[in-house]
Amino acid sequence: MISFSTQGNWDFSNVTTNANASIVFEPIANSNVGNNYPNATHVKFEDGNQLFLGFNTNAFNFNGEISVITTSYQDALVVFPYPFSVGDSHSDSELNVPFTCNGCPPSMYRDDSVYTEAISSGTFTMPDNTVHNDAILIHSKRYFNDGQTGSPT
Repeated sequence: MISFSTQGNWDFSNVTTNANASIVFEPIANSNVGNNYPNATHVKFEDGNQLFLGFNTNAFNFNGEISVITTSYQDALVVFPYPFSVGDSHSDSELNVPFTCNGCPPSMYRDDSVYTEAISSGTFTMPDNTVHNDAILIHSKRYFNDGQTGSPT
C-alpha cells in the first residue's frame, strides 16, 4: 500500500513496481463473454477475474463481473457521473441483481451500492514520470449484501 496525501499534488515518480500482479483494462471486445455485458465498454482483467466497466459521456459505471460470482447488471451501477468536481458526491444502488456461483444455492441476489466523493485536485505524476494535470482524487466505497430469494439477508 502506498501512502499519500488527500491534498494534491501527488508525485509517484519514485515508486517502484513488481511483476507479481497484473491489472489490464481492455476494450470489451477483448473479453470472450463481452456480449453478455451490452452496457460495458471495457473489461478489467485482474487475478483471473473479469470486471465489466462502462465509460460514456455521462458516467463511469459498473456492469457486472465474473469472479467468485457471475453477474450481469441489467441497469448499470453509476460509480460517478460526469462532470464530477471537487466537493461533489454521488450515490447509487442496484437491488436484487441475480448471480450464480459454484456451490451456491439457487436464486441468489446481490444488493450493491456505492458512495463516491471528489476530495481534491492537483497534478499527478506516474512512476514512469508521465504527468497528468488537473487530476481529481476520488474516494469510492462499495457495499454488497448477498442473499437468497426467500431467505432473510
